[in-house]
Amino acid sequence: SRIFASRSRGAPQTVAALCRRAKRLADVGEMAQFRDVVQQACSRAMQPTEISQVCSVLARHQKESELLEELVQKAVSMWDQLPLQSVALIANSLSRSRVFNVQFYCRLLEDFA
Repeated sequence: SRIFASRSRGAPQTVAALCRRAKRLADVGEMAQFRDVVQQACSRAMQPTEISQVCSVLARHQKESELLEELVQKAVSMWDQLPLQSVALIANSLSRSRVFNVQFYCRLLEDFA
């Protein structure tokens, strides 16, 4: 739909912009487009805050366990760079989605128990 078209065609969108767009799409029930946009955000998310932001969108709007698992694995691989806020947001996202990632929770227990 035109409402969700990018302002400048061809310009790469940030992960934050993709997440906002995905939220709007989910709110109006455009789930096929939502999945496409979330997939783009997932593939572009490289920083800890971006990863946790996409996890949050997935947990709130769709229980996409494969994408969520992929993002959590990416987060675990950069565990030492994750700020506490990102760890908390990812843990909350996993809880909402009822996804259990052993590696994430083991690292969490090692560092915070």
